[in-house]
Amino acid sequence: MDAQRIAIDIGYGDTKVMANGKLFKFPSAVSQVGESMLQLDFKSDNPIFEGIEYRVGSKALMEAVATRGYLFLKRYSPLLIHNALLEAKFDLEAPIEIATGLSIVNNLEAQNFLEIISNFTINQIQIKPRVFLFAQGQGLYYQSGLVTEDRACVIDIGYNTLDFLVFENGKPRVDLCFANKKGANLAITNLQKFLIKEFRVDFNEQEAKEVFVKKEIEIAGKKIDFSDVINSIMQRYVRTITDEVFSKAEDILSKTKNIVIGGGGAYFLKKEYLEDLHKANYLFLDNPEYSNVLGYYKSAFKTK
Repeated sequence: MDAQRIAIDIGYGDTKVMANGKLFKFPSAVSQVGESMLQLDFKSDNPIFEGIEYRVGSKALMEAVATRGYLFLKRYSPLLIHNALLEAKFDLEAPIEIATGLSIVNNLEAQNFLEIISNFTINQIQIKPRVFLFAQGQGLYYQSGLVTEDRACVIDIGYNTLDFLVFENGKPRVDLCFANKKGANLAITNLQKFLIKEFRVDFNEQEAKEVFVKKEIEIAGKKIDFSDVINSIMQRYVRTITDEVFSKAEDILSKTKNIVIGGGGAYFLKKEYLEDLHKANYLFLDNPEYSNVLGYYKSAFKTK
């Protein structure tokens, strides 16, 4: 039997997926089901992992655990992968191949991460996929079509990390790459603090992200426009990350023909605003939020 193939970008905000020629995403939200709920919900279809029942995705938004940091990936990636496989309607007991990525911020954890997602058991079904592991942002490079260029730079703006990669003649220059934890969550948490102060109501990060995306909030049944506040937060964030990248890599960027921009945070950026801050030839990928999974899939499974 041919293996079922899937590319998964496990983000700290959303998990993006490419499978069966389709793209989809769901919130990277996980919450435990309490004992009282276990007793009441006899027909639960929630996953049971290591003896604990969880909600995953949209069902977990209200009580989601914090999603920042490698410990989240280490603990909950099997649940997010399992959810992606179910939504893709995969046969969990048939061969599966997964292409995914990990930020170079967590480079020392790569082998540990690979072991965790290569063999896990959920709902008493052991899942042992063949895994192709890329550096976060490498998918953007493969999706850009610049693999024949002498040099290309990639700026991948994720939810938790900002990854900068340099490729020369198709291969990464590890000595020139860097990553940090200045992802889009900086803007989200600023909004979260504002919401809590403004309305004196607790908002978790996933709820703040929903407000950020929709640019409005509903309080007591009344919708309130938040576009001005959010646009101001976005502008401050864009200046922060561009200053960060150019302060560390101005020489290499000035000598590079194309700078590829992608990741979910790329939606925050406008080419004109970037060019006003720092002159360069920016290449914005179509569908930037899914550019990593598209590139992972293309490279791992040798598709066009």
